[in-house]
Amino acid sequence: MADVLFYDRYGNSKKYDTERAYVRERNYIIIRSKGQVVCQYDRISGLYSFPGDDDVALNEEPTAQFGIISYIWDNGTPVKELQYYNVYVVKDAALENTPLQWCKEKDILVGKINLDKTQFGGLKNLLVRVK
Repeated sequence: MADVLFYDRYGNSKKYDTERAYVRERNYIIIRSKGQVVCQYDRISGLYSFPGDDDVALNEEPTAQFGIISYIWDNGTPVKELQYYNVYVVKDAALENTPLQWCKEKDILVGKINLDKTQFGGLKNLLVRVK
């Protein structure tokens, strides 16, 4: 019964009651190496995002895992999204012939690269939790 800010992909916010929000779960993959993370670019929105577990298949065990709650305003619908992140810390990964690319974490933090704001909490948690 508390009104909190729900954010859309671009960072716009709107207050809404969390108890009345639709609940869903999403699984994301973060591949990290030397201050960079793997993102996919959406030409239509102009935003980068972390790939979902249905976008990337890895045969390794994750280096770390964590979950967060993100309050999202998705096409006029308030969503309480339970986001689960599987983190893979690697030395290097070849990304040729894929829609994925390396993005510098500091470029995302200063806004040089526009990460989907509904996943920004995942990046902040990554920086705090995974060394």
